Amino acid sequence: MIRETTKRLGVLAAIGLISAPAAAQVTTPPPKPTESGEAYTPPPKRAPVRATPGGNSNRGQVDRAPVPRHDPLAEVGEDGYIVRLDRLSDEVALERNPFIGGTKNQGINELRIERLARMERQVIENIDLLIELDKGLVEEIRLADIDGMQRVAQMIQPLIADPSLSHELKERGMLTRIQSEATNGIVRQYQSAINAELKERYPDEHLDHFMRFIMTESIKEARLAHTSLLEEGAGKIADLQSNLSGGASDAIQGVTSAEQLRTALAGLPLEDHQAALRAIIALRDDPTLPPLKPIDFGTGKTTQNTGEAQVERNEDGSVKFRGGEVIKEGEKPNDG
Repeated sequence: MIRETTKRLGVLAAIGLISAPAAAQVTTPPPKPTESGEAYTPPPKRAPVRATPGGNSNRGQVDRAPVPRHDPLAEVGEDGYIVRLDRLSDEVALERNPFIGGTKNQGINELRIERLARMERQVIENIDLLIELDKGLVEEIRLADIDGMQRVAQMIQPLIADPSLSHELKERGMLTRIQSEATNGIVRQYQSAINAELKERYPDEHLDHFMRFIMTESIKEARLAHTSLLEEGAGKIADLQSNLSGGASDAIQGVTSAEQLRTALAGLPLEDHQAALRAIIALRDDPTLPPLKPIDFGTGKTTQNTGEAQVERNEDGSVKFRGGEVIKEGEKPNDG
């Protein structure tokens, strides 16, 4: 059983949906008793080898930065279970990472806009896959069905944002190694808490539930980008109608919400559906700037945003945020 489960998780690790260490973590069986019946006692851990200046005796060993004290991402709801984040875990972790100062706000928020614009293009190119996945394929995946798991994993692959937000920030020199690894550590703690809860709730099927969670997390950025596009389009439905022709224009007649627009567009032929989503982007003053509210990453806590976020590009190419006032926890919006 362990061997088969490891094989199936290896499929996901191979295509990047779950890391190899994570696969090992959730499948490693408990140690067996010794022949004498006594409990197994693991050997003492070896002290880590420290590299000397200029040397490479520590080659191949990964040192992770300690996870700082922070407000955990895993918060328990009224039903006694962990509330699943409705935002990117990376993004919330950056908010709650006390190693991230407020001086990082502009750079991180500009990258968020750039990533959203990129993901919108990914979603449009693969909207047929996203529609199929949204019919419950991820929620029904089972590790025992390796063919089905591979099929869903292949559908998910084009919708994954690669690299992750925190990794791209590090690659661009906007976060130090310590800041990036601390952010990743906060996310790992959230995932570990979910895994532990699922083990308790579903002792015989917890790996199925954990894989559904991992797969759902992997396409969350795509789903959020799609929903954002639909909300934007629903707010400009008259303009959108005038920019579409034939059946596409008729299909969105009377639409007043993002969910209604989602349903209407899903019934269109693929090319018409894609054209409608592109038309939403074309209605912007600057198609490269999707509306996105800024986040204050200097608080160590989750922030709220009020108002309708608008963005424009300065002459030097940087982004200027207008509206979408950032409200820190415990404060009230400024009505004046």
